[in-house]
Amino acid sequence: MIPIYEPWITDLEKKYVNEALNSGWVSSTGKFVDMFEEKIADFIGVKYAVTTCNGTTACHLALEASGLQSPDEVIIPNITFIATANAVRYSKLNLALCDIDHTDWNLHMGELESLIGPQTKAVFMVHLLGALSNMDEWIAFCKKHNLMFIEDACEAFGSTWKGKRAGSFGKTASFSFYGNKTITCGEGGMVVTNDKDVFERIKLLRGQGQTDRYFHPVIGYNYRMTNLCAALGLAQLERFDEIIAQKKRVFDRYRKNLEGQDQKIEFQRPKKDCSPSQWMFACLLPKHSNVQRVMEKLKSKGIETRGCFFPLNCLAPYVETKRSKFMSASDYLYSTLIMLPSYPTLEDERIDFVCQELLKEIEDEPQTGN
Repeated sequence: MIPIYEPWITDLEKKYVNEALNSGWVSSTGKFVDMFEEKIADFIGVKYAVTTCNGTTACHLALEASGLQSPDEVIIPNITFIATANAVRYSKLNLALCDIDHTDWNLHMGELESLIGPQTKAVFMVHLLGALSNMDEWIAFCKKHNLMFIEDACEAFGSTWKGKRAGSFGKTASFSFYGNKTITCGEGGMVVTNDKDVFERIKLLRGQGQTDRYFHPVIGYNYRMTNLCAALGLAQLERFDEIIAQKKRVFDRYRKNLEGQDQKIEFQRPKKDCSPSQWMFACLLPKHSNVQRVMEKLKSKGIETRGCFFPLNCLAPYVETKRSKFMSASDYLYSTLIMLPSYPTLEDERIDFVCQELLKEIEDEPQTGN
């Protein structure tokens, strides 16, 4: 089976993790936690970074520490991993869903503007699959409407807009270091900010709300990262350039094989000043194709794939939250998007095989629609 993703682990990762094991500091205290936070802050170009146990908890803490409170409303894209929406609800905030732009698959500014109401206080921007929208326009838009700008950059580690990294634009930003992310801790997350008060609040909430030993003046959470995970993450961060170079090779190979084919495959089109970190290669199949059927056929050939995230307005917990028009771009993306194996050590021969089989299955699809 060609997996959809697998991490690239080398002797450096093993060395750091073994060092953490040998030190005896295997839980949430240890030098690798501090080093990882410092190096991430420097990499992103922000003042502060706080490790968490996963990307969902990072999103939750980012919202909890932002100063938003019920009945404030946060607008998020209708196409995103469920963690974005759940974090809003964990924080007891109201939620509005917005359709996406059909080019870069991120929030649609025109649709979002029509959603703004008296309780709308923040935009939670998701950089889907690592692509950043026009950050200059979005920051100006939020300033005009007096909205807080928050980033869910869980899929965009290393992506840039005009050379400035994802995570450095919002009041806060969240990252995930899950096993299929550009760099991984196995499980892990990070919240970054330039606001010292927000930084202190995140640290307080992350560690059970404890200020002194067994003294807890606020309700907090156990969202800490272990020293073992931080050791793995630090090694991955030090290898970022070589990981990204190989990911670019993989993406370029897919585009070369699939671009310009008669089947009219579409691709995500990031804005011209965006340099995405190439997290997961995805494309849109022709309208006549049945994505689920194509995925099953590829699976039978030993190729693991994934489809699009389910539109949030179709999921039971969030059906009643939408206040927007018919979400045509979201529906189109869901019905046509397929993610292909994207790990950095994926060989060219395997990429060629995936493309060959994908094109064959598309060609064999009936022309009568889904």
